[in-house]
Amino acid sequence: MQRLVFLLAFAAAVLALPEAWSGWRMAIHQADPGAWARAVGWSALVVGALLGAGLVMYAADRRAGRVRRRIGLYERILSRVVGERGSAHAIILLALASLACVGVVVYGELTDHRLVGAGAMGVLLMLYSFLVLLFRKAGITAREE
Repeated sequence: MQRLVFLLAFAAAVLALPEAWSGWRMAIHQADPGAWARAVGWSALVVGALLGAGLVMYAADRRAGRVRRRIGLYERILSRVVGERGSAHAIILLALASLACVGVVVYGELTDHRLVGAGAMGVLLMLYSFLVLLFRKAGITAREE
């Protein structure tokens, strides 16, 4: 499951990078606020996806005992997710982010911006995978009896 999450995050970053690059080129040459918003949005997706992929790799190395230098940002995120209260906060945050992605998908379909809707759908799928991981970590899963 972790490999799948890593591959999805990395693929999202790779696919969003050309869009971010063209968005910044368009924003520089045009004075349109929509072009700036597009550039910032795609860039945020690239950075978020790369940070997410790095977090998955760091967590796996940490569990295996291969971490020589600790990364403060990742340690803070992992320490919040490990605790019961941290899991609840992370689940709520991911659920709200998922709801926002659903809104962006609906917006993209209504305004015929299908690329925006498709990007939001990809982010939504990644958020869903993180939610499943958090539910398993917190012990909130269905059990067969």
